Amino acid sequence: MTTEFVLIRHGQTNWNIDHRYQGISKTPLNQTGLSQARALADAVRGERFDVMASSPLPRAWDTALPVADATDFARDLIIPDDRLIERYYGVAEGYTLAERQELYPGDIWEGLEPFPDLEVRSMAAMTDYLERFTGQRIALVTHGTWISSVLQVITHGEYGYGKVMIANTSRTFLTYDGDGWRVGEISVLPEGVPAT
Repeated sequence: MTTEFVLIRHGQTNWNIDHRYQGISKTPLNQTGLSQARALADAVRGERFDVMASSPLPRAWDTALPVADATDFARDLIIPDDRLIERYYGVAEGYTLAERQELYPGDIWEGLEPFPDLEVRSMAAMTDYLERFTGQRIALVTHGTWISSVLQVITHGEYGYGKVMIANTSRTFLTYDGDGWRVGEISVLPEGVPAT
């Protein structure tokens, strides 16, 4: 029995434009992000999701709502799931890369969530949804590095960190058929959605 996952990255925020570490910060969608979310909703209109879950951070949640509306998925059935929250960047959140390098040089700084910890968290969520909703079509609205962490694990590094473009409101399609994970399309931008 095949279970299908559609991993959706949130729409654009001002911090995306400025290339700031967002992590668990509660940044909202900007006007482009809101337009992207509407375009995504138009792209998926008429599709069916049996299950929908979202990071509770505003940029993800406000991307999930129009998707739910377009697919006739009841908003009150969207599962808010802290396991879908973005990688935590600790004291670097809010800073650009250059600012972070000046203030906190090196590859490790206070509060940074290690990649292995993120991978454990993301795959725990994937496994849970797989076991609870076998054979169903599942939408997870989440974040770019979170999606990369899943790809990193299931493709053994063929895809993952720095190897694919997880664009705002892109969709990454994965299936599990009992024999293992299969990767379909990665980071498909809906028609009319500008890349960030």
